[in-house]
Order: sequence, then C-alpha cells, then structure tokens
Amino acid sequence: MKIVVYAICKNEAQFVSRWIKSMSEADQIVVLDTGSTDDTVQRLRTLGAQVTVETICPWRFDVARNRSLELVDPDADICVCTDLDEVFHPGWRKALESAWIPGTTQATYRYTWSFRPDGGEGVVFWYEKIHARHGYRWVHPVHEVLEWMGPGQPGLKISAEGVKFDNVSWYVDALLEAAILISFVVATMLESTEYARWATYIDPIVLIILAVQMIPSAFRIIVPSMKQILGWAPTSLHNEVQEIMDRFMEKYNFKDYVTSVQVYGNTRIIEIDILVPKSFPYQTIAEIDAIRNEIDQEIGGNPTEKWVTISFTGTRKWMAKDYLLDEEEDE
Repeated sequence: MKIVVYAICKNEAQFVSRWIKSMSEADQIVVLDTGSTDDTVQRLRTLGAQVTVETICPWRFDVARNRSLELVDPDADICVCTDLDEVFHPGWRKALESAWIPGTTQATYRYTWSFRPDGGEGVVFWYEKIHARHGYRWVHPVHEVLEWMGPGQPGLKISAEGVKFDNVSWYVDALLEAAILISFVVATMLESTEYARWATYIDPIVLIILAVQMIPSAFRIIVPSMKQILGWAPTSLHNEVQEIMDRFMEKYNFKDYVTSVQVYGNTRIIEIDILVPKSFPYQTIAEIDAIRNEIDQEIGGNPTEKWVTISFTGTRKWMAKDYLLDEEEDE
C-alpha cells in the first residue's frame, strides 16, 4: 500500500524538521511551496521532500490544495493532506493501514486542535483529510473541504482510531482567524458610513493589536527556551534526584553526596558524586556497578534522553568543586 503525504506551505521553515520527522512513515512527501522567502524550500528538499514552487494568483486555498494533489504519484493508494504545523503521533501509518479496508475512499482521524495550559488536550474533533488518490477534489476558496468528483458514489468512510494528529500552532491560528474576521466585519461596516476612508487602515490596526497581544505568548516561549539553552533544570527534578539519593544514603550508609542536574532539550544530564567511608563494605567494581544500576533505575526515564554519571570516592576533595569543603579528615 503506497501512502503519500502532500501539503502546501509558505515561509514555514521553523516547522520543517518536526513535520518531516512526523511524516517520514509515508512512502512519499510532496509539497507545493507558494512563494517562501525564507529557507523553507531548501530545508524541505534537504530532508527528502519533493518540492514544487509555484505562485497561486489569485489566491484560493482549494486551487492550491488541488495543485499539490496533482503532484502526488498517480499510483498512490492513500493521500494524506496536512499543513506543516500539524504532526502525527508515531505509528500513524500502521494504524491507518489496519483501518483501511477494501472499498475505503476516505478516513477520519482524531485531531487535537488546542491544548490546555497544563498540556492536556483542549478542543478535539475528527478530521477528514485522508483520502483515496482518485475521485476527490478540494472546493471553496477558504475553509476548503474535500468533495467527491468521481463516478457514482464515494466508497467507505472509515474511522482510523489509532491515527492521532496535533496542531502545534493552534493558538496563533485562532488569533489570526479572529483578526481576519474582525477586520472584515469592521471594514464592511465602515464602507457605508462617512468614515469609509478609514476602512483601508483596519487590517494594519488589527495586526498591530494582535502583535502586541502576542508579546506575552512570545515571552512564554522564549524564557523556557533560554533556560534549555543554559541547561537550567526545574527545581522539581533537582528535588527528585536528591530525594532518591537520600534514600540510598540511608540504605548504604553513604557519608555524603553531591548532585548536579542540567536539562538540554529532552536530555537530562545528571551527575552524582558519592562519599563513602573507608570501611565501605562494597569494594569490587561489580558491587559498585550494581549500586549504580540501582540508582539509575530509580531515577528512571527514557535511556536515550538522559546521561547519568555516578562516581564513588572515599576522599571529600574529589567530590564536585562547588561543594563547601571543610578540612576535616574523612574516616
């Protein structure tokens, strides 16, 4: 079964890497770029997408969608239409193939359009942008939808239960849609009044207000990003590691320990220096490694997203340099 992802884009370089990774389960990825001035096209091509650059004038979303659909190989079995700010959950292809039974021409799937502040799902509905290669066309200049244009009646429309889709820029989308609606309504109202000359200024005024309103959101993105660049770890992670070490200190009678925790992106870097008494009963490498493994298992987490270093010493000076050293002799 040949599955092809197709999309339209313009100046969306910031989404390319994440989108390509999400869509990589497909056999082919085709993109219609409608005039990007950033490096969207270069990034897409570097990561293996087949990109065609064309200007759609006058602009209509259905025309752009249909042109991008024309770029899909005719022998494709299933077409998946997405935007670059949308991502599938891993395993979507297997779930789609399992649900796509003979006679199917369209599939619906779970689409998470927004998220709550705590990261939980907000608005969720079922999307219908997965379809057979032949028989469908996009209609309507905005808010375009698929319509069956083939002979007779369309085939089965199935629910692909295991296919999940997230919109990663839902908040910006919502603001832009609201801004467009407000500017259109206000401009229309002004056209029939003595203030008609001001109608041309509505769009820039609304955009300025929108930009100012989005400043707090930008800072909510920038601040955590800067913390990740600097390696700052949340206090909760520091406390969690220290609580784990307090339990092991009591279990194995360690004299002291020092921990250092940093976070870079999804990777946690944890360093632990343990001070043991000179009469520590576990002396062989195998015994020490067993304790290391026990601590590492207690810390938990994805092994590919953490770097744990655990060292043992009987002399305090070999512990982390930020430790407040005293001059007493370690027994």
